[in-house]
Amino acid sequence: MDTPPRREAAGADREVVAGVRVDRRFVSAAAPLPRVAVVVASWSPGEQEHQAAVRAVAGALALSAEVVVVSLDDRSDPSTSPPPRRTDGIFAVHSVAATPGRGELAGRIQEALSTLEPGRPLPELAAEGLFGLEGRTAPEAVGLLEDLEPQAVLLAGVETLWMASCLSGSGRPRLAAMPLLGADPRLGSAALARLVGAADIVVALSGTEASLLEAGGAAAVGRLRLPFAVNEEAARTPLDGMSSFGPYLLVLSGWPDDGPAGDAPPHDYLRAVVGEVAVAEVRRGGWFVSEGRRRFGFPFEGTRVNLWRLMAGATAMLDVRPIGPVAREAVESLQLGTPVVVPAGTVAAEHAEASDGGLWYEAPGEMLEAARYFVERPSDRERFSRAGRIWATGERAAGGGFAGDVARLLLP
Repeated sequence: MDTPPRREAAGADREVVAGVRVDRRFVSAAAPLPRVAVVVASWSPGEQEHQAAVRAVAGALALSAEVVVVSLDDRSDPSTSPPPRRTDGIFAVHSVAATPGRGELAGRIQEALSTLEPGRPLPELAAEGLFGLEGRTAPEAVGLLEDLEPQAVLLAGVETLWMASCLSGSGRPRLAAMPLLGADPRLGSAALARLVGAADIVVALSGTEASLLEAGGAAAVGRLRLPFAVNEEAARTPLDGMSSFGPYLLVLSGWPDDGPAGDAPPHDYLRAVVGEVAVAEVRRGGWFVSEGRRRFGFPFEGTRVNLWRLMAGATAMLDVRPIGPVAREAVESLQLGTPVVVPAGTVAAEHAEASDGGLWYEAPGEMLEAARYFVERPSDRERFSRAGRIWATGERAAGGGFAGDVARLLLP
């Protein structure tokens, strides 16, 4: 049988272990990492902006904390429910019910917040229903958080914000709320301010979001700049079949397939206003390019790398979708030197204005005029291209401190 290491006294600060003298003043056990629970309505891989944003923040946290994910799923049908616990890369994911009694809590909160009316922050009836839900806890979800004993909790997405009131009290973990609403006017409502009122910090992913939260009365708002890495070498490789079409506009109407879609103008009508130029459209169910009577359906996979390739070769990118909380595709297009034409009042329009790398539109006619501007004025187009690249590259460089910014805002 092996004998244990021989230990003998060697003074107040020293001991001898297996014949080696060790100075205890310079030996310490590694401090345990703090535990952070990231709560989301549904944890799943995907290309939607809110999914990418949550994963980026969770990944940055994992550099300085133990991260566990709590996914508030509808577990009413065991045959379709995700496993109670699974591993997704470096993350341990716990799937728990988000339904107190009957009905999906997340869905009811989203429904209440979606009944916005012009001139009113939130209809009184919807607000009353929303506040009534605040005190109706989902015992499984709250109980799991208590068992996990995290030092910090990130409530990611408006559907999770009700949990802030359930975790209040002495000895609770540090609470961070990340609404992920972008430029949505609901950010400035009193109803949302009440939902995030129990949080120690409210996380905004754009200047627009931060301003709306502060205007709505959120006490402590922290800004994060998400880094966006673009493989420029891969993006410069032309897609098969595109070279025969010459200059083209890229219209983004449906990316990703499970994300929000927008109505794109008919290609013939767009060309009638803009001029003789090809039009490539990224849409749900298939991408294609048209020029006059020619139409070519892309035979390749609809991946982000292929999207970058279309961006890099385009005269301009027209985004007709509802813009999400970070406007990732706008930043990527600017980084590749392609000017953007985006809806006014969105995070993408904030990027276009800040960078001098694009234009924004209020109405479809303004969108077409902006596209024509870039087609007819190549020298101005190059000026926008240079400015956009400089800004987007700087934003990405600013993201070099992203992990530190996340730790500073979210960790106790």
